Amino acid sequence: MELSVRWRRMLFHTFEYAILLCIVFLSYLLLPKWTRWIVLVSASYIFYATSQFGLVWLLLVSGAVDYLCGLFLFQAKGKAVRVGLLTTSVIINIFLLGYFKYRILLQDGFDYLTSGGFATTADQFILPIGISFFTLQSMGYTIDVYRGKQVPERHPGYFFLYVAYFPQLIAGPIERARDLLPQLHSQRPFDWTRFRSGCLLILFGLMKKLVIVAGLTPFFADVYQDDPSGKPISLLIAVSLSIFYIYADFSGYTDLARGSSRIIGIELSKNFRSPMTATSIRDFWQRWHITLTKWIFDYLHTPLASLITSRTGRYVLIVFTFLIVGLWHGANITFILFGFLHGLTIVIETLCARNGWTLPSGQLWQAARIVRTFSLSAIFGALFLSPSVPHALAVYGELFQVSFHDIFATEVKHKAELFTAFLGTLVWMGHRLKPTLLDELPKSTFWRWALYIGLLLFVILFSTSNGEDNAFIYFQF
Repeated sequence: MELSVRWRRMLFHTFEYAILLCIVFLSYLLLPKWTRWIVLVSASYIFYATSQFGLVWLLLVSGAVDYLCGLFLFQAKGKAVRVGLLTTSVIINIFLLGYFKYRILLQDGFDYLTSGGFATTADQFILPIGISFFTLQSMGYTIDVYRGKQVPERHPGYFFLYVAYFPQLIAGPIERARDLLPQLHSQRPFDWTRFRSGCLLILFGLMKKLVIVAGLTPFFADVYQDDPSGKPISLLIAVSLSIFYIYADFSGYTDLARGSSRIIGIELSKNFRSPMTATSIRDFWQRWHITLTKWIFDYLHTPLASLITSRTGRYVLIVFTFLIVGLWHGANITFILFGFLHGLTIVIETLCARNGWTLPSGQLWQAARIVRTFSLSAIFGALFLSPSVPHALAVYGELFQVSFHDIFATEVKHKAELFTAFLGTLVWMGHRLKPTLLDELPKSTFWRWALYIGLLLFVILFSTSNGEDNAFIYFQF
């Protein structure tokens, strides 16, 4: 089974996207304010159409359903009618998501049960990019209207823009209507500080993707796209840095999305809060892919938890919730196990804390907690990156067979790429440790522009990616 995901025409780190962003920015700056929503909605649907023109209708259907359901919900009086409208939104969005994302998984399961084997013939089933994100965002709006937390948007143009806003359309952040819609309506004047901050975010996003991720990719390709045996150096890097690799890639995309939006005056939600310093798996998910975690807990976990009174039932619910998180990532058993293991670990952490089985306090033990959490995340990350469970087991098996002799006797390949990734990580970590460095620089325009140009040249000189062949990991979801 192979899913075809066509996103190559306008990746965030390509020249084509840079042209689109420049056109949008200049149009947003120079055209009358009342045309801004037209500029943004046009750019958003053009952005999607350049990748999958034949599937633009999915955006329109999801948006139309929730636009109408929101309006009717606000006017409806009877509970039965309101529940019916909410159910309509949920069923249609879940159907769109399920049909396009999980159809082959369900078909394979049916074939296995009825004929004792897998008989799927749809080898090139097209997966709509961004469907896991825009269906949740659109459906969340209707749920908020039903709960009385959101006034329905009456202007169809602004609502369809909310569903398809191009910086966050493909891989989030998953925005709430109460946060994004007012900003789409606002007519903010150009602000130089905001523009500069947005450009800096874009530069850091490019550095993460084109320097750090691209530099590590050859090692990860050796392990997860090929036979992992006989590659001790690549194995150590690809397993021990698996979660860091995913983080650099996904946060790089998020920086590009937030930076693109910030330069036109629209602030997107933060999706990460230093997850590599988490002290437990529970803490990790409070820092990692924050908008997805909050969506799942606000709209699924919390309503179900209110119906469960037993402690055991709540533990089961935690595991179930993270099974859904895993399934959200894709119709692959590796993602389902990825979610299950995180949920199970959180339950174990909760039981240990309840019984007092925790590490002592103190800075040294705090560091031990961080190392423990990072190690678990790396093990789970290897499963996440593996194409199948047998491949993941082969990776784990090969890792346990690696000896010090194997490491020192093996020639390190891709030395230049590894060095550039290391340099990029130093720059990134330096900025993370001293995020106010730019504000502490001399106010001289010369020094600031010297830094910006220096960072841009660093990205250009040390980039090891050709852009087209290095799509973001989360674009497949």
